[in-house]
Amino acid sequence: MISMMQAAVVSDSGGVNFAEIERPSEPRPGWVLLRVAYCGICGSDLHFLGSPLAPAGLVMGHELTGIVDSVGAGVSALSEGDRVVVLPAERCSPGDEQCPSCAEGATQRCHRQQSTSIGIVIPGGFAEYVEVPASSCFVLSDESSLQVAALCEPLAVALHAMGASRFQPGMDVAVIGAGPIGLLTIAALRHLGAGEVGVSEPSPYRANLAASLGATTVVDRATRLSTTMAKSPEIVFECAGRSGTPGEAIGLVRPGGEVILAGVADPAEMLKISSIIWVVKEVSVQGVIAYTTEEFGKAVELIESVEFDPSLVISEIRPLSRAGESFAELMGPNEQAKILLSVDANEN
Repeated sequence: MISMMQAAVVSDSGGVNFAEIERPSEPRPGWVLLRVAYCGICGSDLHFLGSPLAPAGLVMGHELTGIVDSVGAGVSALSEGDRVVVLPAERCSPGDEQCPSCAEGATQRCHRQQSTSIGIVIPGGFAEYVEVPASSCFVLSDESSLQVAALCEPLAVALHAMGASRFQPGMDVAVIGAGPIGLLTIAALRHLGAGEVGVSEPSPYRANLAASLGATTVVDRATRLSTTMAKSPEIVFECAGRSGTPGEAIGLVRPGGEVILAGVADPAEMLKISSIIWVVKEVSVQGVIAYTTEEFGKAVELIESVEFDPSLVISEIRPLSRAGESFAELMGPNEQAKILLSVDANEN
């Protein structure tokens, strides 16, 4: 007999519908079946919706925590009932033949992800159950919050952006855009000893969150940071993902400084950058994507530490049945940060 489950599924029209679909059966060897606890809506989910990267019938969702329901053959490191957070792709294992990126230590660009990315290539976490590779599961302590641990994936993105920069404790920095990635970058920068942290964010709600997470200066436009920060920042983290903000970051950073592009702009738009300012100021510009496996592990450790609390980034926890409404809201002007979806959340 076929078992069914609730899920949020990409519709034929490019939206998200709440539906009943077939539940995964026993997990394949090396994989586990999770009962999903929480799954966050990511900016990339919003970008992909309506594109070939989100075909009709796909269950999206890659920022997830869950509880192991059953394990496939050969899985010894996980047991039924384990509480886990998921790195949403299967990457080369240390004992396997390595792809060129993993051989270089750049696991964030692992070639295997092209066929194993959870919520993009294979079914994701906007469902009651999801099958995932056992090697992608990080076991959480009994004391850890499954809600807050759902922030591990975007926190790992923030840590990768910081790791790609020349950040050192005491440095004055700026963050353009206080969406979830920007907010977690702010929290991590302050936790790891940044000096002044200037932030630009037009949303009053997210601007207040930035201040609560440790930003020392918060304004509504990046151009205003040049007159409100005590000194020009040594590094600017561009987390807004707008075509014009990389140019604003280059204009803001001090000569010889560094700009880290962590935001993903609309692929149909070209970045608006003044080459003369870039060249004259001798600014280093570095694009970043995702995170290494080690950085994801560091994010888990940070989330589990008592000294670090990013829970303010979670603006709402909604039932999975409100997935379509939540996607529509986030795709327009809104006063939200991170929305988590859960089958077990109460209807409001």
